[in-house]
Amino acid sequence: MLNAAQMTCAIFLASFSGVEMYQVLTRTGNDWTNCWTNFFSDDKGEPWVFATIEEAQAEIDDLLQEMPDYDAEDYRIERVQ
Repeated sequence: MLNAAQMTCAIFLASFSGVEMYQVLTRTGNDWTNCWTNFFSDDKGEPWVFATIEEAQAEIDDLLQEMPDYDAEDYRIERVQ
């Protein structure tokens, strides 16, 4: 897992370099939202993105293991544009 500085750098570089990054989206009614956010020392949230689909899926799997009442159908992985 990346630390906060590495995550900020990864988001910045991915936005300019064409590197594929992935996000986990959560079903919110009829929409899908990236509710997975990193909060840094300045309390400004940054979307949590992953370098691979496998890393994103591992985070979903960890959440579902910790929260067995949550439904796997409420989460999906999407490539960051």
